[in-house]
Amino acid sequence: FWPLFEAGEVEAFTACVAGAVKDAVAHNDVGCVVLAQASMAAAAPLLADLDKPVLTSPESALRAALSA
Repeated sequence: FWPLFEAGEVEAFTACVAGAVKDAVAHNDVGCVVLAQASMAAAAPLLADLDKPVLTSPESALRAALSA
């Protein structure tokens, strides 16, 4: 999906990331989803319908910094 991001097709990149995550969640036993790269964080709202927590690295880092 990275070529989409590099080409500035951020919405397409985000949709692809969300689709891949949904497919992975549907076919695997997972406890949560971690979007560990900042470029993937925009996919989080598209995953709101999952019954799993969705964590993003930017938000997690900010929360950790604020609580330190």
